[in-house]
Amino acid sequence: MKFALFLVLAMTSFSSASFANYATYDSTLSETWPLDTDSMKQYCSSHNPDTWMAIAQQMISVKPIQNKIPDLNADEKMVLRNLLISAAYNRLFTHSLKLQNTKTPTVKYIWIAAGSQASVTVGHALQAGLADQYPEGSRQREIFTRLELLHQDVPIVPYLLLANIDRIKAQTAEGNFRVYSDIYWQHLAYTACGYDEIVLLNKILQDANPSMTDHYERFLVVWNDMETGHYLEANMQLIYIEQHNILQPQLYDGLDAQTASALGLFNGLAKAGLKGPGGRSIDSFNAYSIKHFQYPNLAYFPTRFEWQKYVVTEQALYLQELGTIPAIQSVLQPSLEESYQVVNDYFLLAK
Repeated sequence: MKFALFLVLAMTSFSSASFANYATYDSTLSETWPLDTDSMKQYCSSHNPDTWMAIAQQMISVKPIQNKIPDLNADEKMVLRNLLISAAYNRLFTHSLKLQNTKTPTVKYIWIAAGSQASVTVGHALQAGLADQYPEGSRQREIFTRLELLHQDVPIVPYLLLANIDRIKAQTAEGNFRVYSDIYWQHLAYTACGYDEIVLLNKILQDANPSMTDHYERFLVVWNDMETGHYLEANMQLIYIEQHNILQPQLYDGLDAQTASALGLFNGLAKAGLKGPGGRSIDSFNAYSIKHFQYPNLAYFPTRFEWQKYVVTEQALYLQELGTIPAIQSVLQPSLEESYQVVNDYFLLAK
């Protein structure tokens, strides 16, 4: 009876959500996962990287939902965490635009904007086949099915692979989480406290982790470029950190990933989540590789890195071309709606 009531409430919520806007999704999520960099200024004097890392983790914590629904299983936690990561990127990017207090803000957090869409693409891979693994009428099947209706299908070959190899999903989810954990908090600290504080935080991390000196040295370059208005250069450094320092050893260097990528099984997933300037399509990884006479193997860092730089540059130009915050929010709204819908479904179920 409770589940039947949930379905009625959920479908009512879905109908109303279809007429909602970005601000509605943002404010609803903010009730549980607040994003207020003004209130975060109180931590600027602590000079503690752990504080900022903890804040970033709170932004994607599934505990508020688990407290209401204790029997969440591993699939649900995986999907929820990914959706919250996507939403955190999405909301911080538009928040950074509003802070500029101008009608046509400059797109500075290019990597964050691209990440808001890349994380959604990862989420679609994680969701592949999940709904079919649960019986009719189950909570998981209903929620995962409704979520799948919001986005395009995963290409058939990666779908079949992802639907049957949980380990690949787990590695993919872990890679997305590691990237978020390494980079997101730095944007929060820089937004709230400014350049001097973020430099100090990275130097503290350098001293505490001598083996990672190069890693944090790159972040120092990022924030120096960001502070001096070299936004594209700053974000290219972030792509390198993401792709080379984090994802390459964690996700791509293993034999399984090499084999799958060489066979083209994952290449169908490597597509841009936004358009390029003038509304033109951005080449997929396959198309880009062939155009530039490279073998399309996602595990090969040089080609993947060049494609990522191309994608992020195109997306940045497109977002800047859109100009106003409402126009930018309109193209980011569909991805935020996915996070909103699932979170709202769980909250409705808990009532």
